[in-house]
Amino acid sequence: MPLVPLAINGTSWLKLGRRVRIRVGVPLVGGGRPTSEAVDELTAVCAAALEDLVRDAPELAPPGPVGRRLTELFNEWPEGRRPPVRPSEPAS
Repeated sequence: MPLVPLAINGTSWLKLGRRVRIRVGVPLVGGGRPTSEAVDELTAVCAAALEDLVRDAPELAPPGPVGRRLTELFNEWPEGRRPPVRPSEPAS
């Protein structure tokens, strides 16, 4: 069964009218019974394919206060909150 890399960009900040980009990569097919070496190789190939899919994704400016609050409400962050916005990031 093939492994298909899939990249979704534009979902880290919520904002009305913001576009979400979904890109589907070329299916990756492993052969035969998987060995640990084959799994490691397919993992590396998949990681490279995902990096190619997101390489040209634009950096989006954070939304205003309402969008930031919505982002906090609808996302689950590992430490409980999104990392703070760096001062160099422009607000929209």
